[in-house]
Amino acid sequence: MNAGSLAASAALLLAAPPVPQVGRDPIGGYWEPGTRPRPAPADGAWEIAVGAALLSLGVIGAGAAGAGVWATDARRCDRVTGLAPDRCRGLYVFSWVRVAYGILLAGGGVGLLVVGGRRRARRRRFDAMRDFSLRAGPSGVAVAGRFGWSW
Repeated sequence: MNAGSLAASAALLLAAPPVPQVGRDPIGGYWEPGTRPRPAPADGAWEIAVGAALLSLGVIGAGAAGAGVWATDARRCDRVTGLAPDRCRGLYVFSWVRVAYGILLAGGGVGLLVVGGRRRARRRRFDAMRDFSLRAGPSGVAVAGRFGWSW
């Protein structure tokens, strides 16, 4: 090897490779050696699961407490519960507190569902910007590419 070919080989090896024009980010998210791609945002699965549980528990709790409000009303308390009217007043107030608690619990669940839905949408946008992503579904693994889904 002569000096000219050695210099040409070194220049080719040390030259920066062209950046692919696949999307906004290069393939794999790497611009050059030693850099890391942007981390994926949270997918919102935890917020959606906890929000769904809180929403259902809040609705069930508020409904059960509503039945308690109906049963401990002063007009029908002695017939429905068989308790003295002075004991029904305390249970009536307690039932209204439980209704408020159930409504607040359901509201917290709705809030978490909204946050989880927004995080899931942001994660899907992030995944759509990549060249491909793998998702496990009920029928196996699907590959989401730029041009659609393949099974």
